[in-house]
Formats: sequence, C-alpha cells, structure tokens
Amino acid sequence: MTEIDPGTGKRVDESSEGTLLAKRKDMSMGIEGPEILYNDETGYYYLMVSYGWLEDTYNIRIGRSKSIAGPYVDSRGRDLRDESDESFDTGVKIVGPYRFEGDDGYVGTGHSAFLQDGTDTFVLHQARPSENIYWSQLHVRKVYWTKDGWPVVSPERYAGEGDVEVDDAHLVGDWEVITFPRFDDGQQASSTLTLKRDGELENGDGSWRLNGSVLEVEVGQETYETQVGAAWDWENWQPTIIFTGLSEDGTAVWGKKR
Repeated sequence: MTEIDPGTGKRVDESSEGTLLAKRKDMSMGIEGPEILYNDETGYYYLMVSYGWLEDTYNIRIGRSKSIAGPYVDSRGRDLRDESDESFDTGVKIVGPYRFEGDDGYVGTGHSAFLQDGTDTFVLHQARPSENIYWSQLHVRKVYWTKDGWPVVSPERYAGEGDVEVDDAHLVGDWEVITFPRFDDGQQASSTLTLKRDGELENGDGSWRLNGSVLEVEVGQETYETQVGAAWDWENWQPTIIFTGLSEDGTAVWGKKR
C-alpha cells in the first residue's frame, strides 16, 4: 500500500516501496487482484485477494484488520503476509472452483472486486466454464455477513432477488451442498444433505436449527453457521433458497435447496 499524488498519479514518496499487506512464498504460489472494503458496522477493513492459477485453481481469499495498513489476518489468526511453506493456507476462502448437479460448473473463480449498492454489498469476479476454460464470464454474488463479522457470498449469481423470510418448514428436504477445503483449491462438486423435520439430518449424521435468518448445521465434527437467503437457481432455472457461511475453522460452505 502506498500513497499516490492525485495530481501526478505517482507515488508521494518515490523512494518508498510502501507497506506490505499480503505476500506468499513465491510466484509459484501467486497472489493478485487486491481490493479493500471498510465495514463501519464491524469496524474492520477487509482485504480481498486471489490465489491460484486463473484457468483452474483461482480462488478468492479474505483477511481483515482494524487498521487499513494491516496486519490482515484470517479467521484463525493467520497473517496474509506469510511467506512460509504454509502460505497456501492463509485467508478465508469464500469462492473457489465449483460444480452443482446438472452443470459442468466453473473454474478460474477469482480476480474479484467489491461493489456496494445502498445497504447491499456484492463480490464481482471472473469465472471460466469447465466446458471451455478459455472463455471468461462475470459473476456477481450477494454478500452475507456472519455473526463474527466475516463476508460470505451466495452460491448463485445475483439475479435481482430481495430478502426472504423462512421458517423450519421451508428448509426441510434435500440440499445440494459444496464446501471449500483450505487444502484443496481444485473444483469442488456438490453432495446431498437432507434436513429432516425433527431437526436432524438424514441417517443421523447431525442436526440443524434455524434462528431468524441464521441456519446452524452440525455435520459430524463440524459446525457451520450460515445465513439463509433467496436466489435464482441457474442450473435448474427456477427460484430457490440458499445458505452460505463458515465452519468453526473458517471453511466456507454453500447450499441450495432442491
């Protein structure tokens, strides 16, 4: 980060390299596309960057700081300036290559930007359809905020949908769910998760409960805190309900109702 003279477009202090905000081990673990958003409700600055290669593993990571000059850390306190062998494992990954049923899905999901429209925030990023990775599309996703103040995004591209109020009955049934593991930046395919009326999951694998717009799902040893919203199901061309959130260790999860 460096100060720019608005009259010349050059650095105010041309002898300074600026303040380091984020870095990885080497260029084989590249980092690019930075943008910072301030949220006056949380009091944090959010640094958004992209990791990976733009034709396959490209993914979006987030760190936050109380100071615009950093340090920016993820939900586990990992500094985005990490240059060690573990630098692949920094930042909260909120978007990565994905595939829902009925579609080939997308790779190269990165190089993002924030957009604020009134009280709504969106993340814009490029994505390449798996069937032809040399085409690049624009994806626009609505941002939801976790109770701990982290931005997460809708599993589906924005289609002008508004807010939605749901109760338990709306959520019962089959969901397509995608998680984005920190250690695997490859394309993640959806699996089926069934929410039963008694607050349990199919086959006794866990439980779920709804509190307002917050859906908490316990699967095995993991607990996911998610926000529920409305969306357009692009794979099936119909309206649907979605959830998006994070596990306790900062793993992002997407879900959409069948």
